[in-house]
Amino acid sequence: MENANSHEDFDLADLDKVEVDERQLAQDLVLPELNIVKGNKKAVMKQIGATSNDLWSLPVEGSNLVILPNYNPRLKGPKWEARVTDMVESLLADGWHDDSPISVISARINGEEALLLKRGHTRWEAVKRANAILSQRVPKTERRITHVTAVCTQQRVTEEAMYGDTVRSNTDSELEPYEKAIICNNLRTLGCDTETIERYTGIKAAYVKDLLTLMDGPMKIRQLVRDGRIAVTRALKMLREHDVNAVSEVEKQVARADAAGKKRVTAKFVAGHMYHSAIRKAAPSLRTIVADVKSDPGFSALAPATRQKIEEMTEQLEKVRKMDEEKNGPIQDPEASSEPAVDPRQQSLAV
Repeated sequence: MENANSHEDFDLADLDKVEVDERQLAQDLVLPELNIVKGNKKAVMKQIGATSNDLWSLPVEGSNLVILPNYNPRLKGPKWEARVTDMVESLLADGWHDDSPISVISARINGEEALLLKRGHTRWEAVKRANAILSQRVPKTERRITHVTAVCTQQRVTEEAMYGDTVRSNTDSELEPYEKAIICNNLRTLGCDTETIERYTGIKAAYVKDLLTLMDGPMKIRQLVRDGRIAVTRALKMLREHDVNAVSEVEKQVARADAAGKKRVTAKFVAGHMYHSAIRKAAPSLRTIVADVKSDPGFSALAPATRQKIEEMTEQLEKVRKMDEEKNGPIQDPEASSEPAVDPRQQSLAV
């Protein structure tokens, strides 16, 4: 993650979408080295001038809070920027909420006591941006955020527990599937199997396998998922159905979505979708037509093979229908379940 201290000259009007290049996609597969050595919690708090009650009051300037590179899996895209902007607006209006502390870890780095940010990366970024805005206002206001509440912990600071915490602690704004995939891949790199990853993150083992399958897939498909162009479930479906041709098939669907002016690739951009959809909609009518054909006097004149196919199809449908009724009760035909027409004179009452 980029150090929040580099955003002091940040201008909200200049926000641009962050482009993801191949180097970043490759970096998603690299395990960041955390190497945390426990430090003296009281010593570092005294060193930076923090005070303690139930929570620590952490000074924004001078705390030299360390941001671990690539520890936070949040993608710096439009959704993240929108969330940061919402927090900035809240801070400008109400200041820091003391009942929403960040979480920090006391550690020793190069022989010195330091604080590492564990939870609250988005809020810390929002504080920096809010203060940058307040410092530019004329006349100067006294509402600059000087301190934030923080919980200092030395519990569950192993690499496995830390990565698991990034998933479990983000309950108010759940991680995106690709962000979870990054964490699962990090834990796998540490030697965790799917069941162990589930224990650390709370993500079901079956879904962990899916996310790891995605991370093992082609870079092009991972990039489309990362950019929000295609859902994880659709990407996995393409990988399973098309194997080595998955990238080519997905690119065709992306091209169709682009031509339609849509960012998200959905089922309607799959070849044959309209045709298969029409078949499903026509199924009730086709069932009625087949029944009419069977009752027609000319049915016996059809070729034996044709009659057999029709008989087998209707028998199969009736068999499934009986099984369904035994399990779930009587089935109402689609023709009979349609909503009654509304008298135009009563239209306003029906809305």
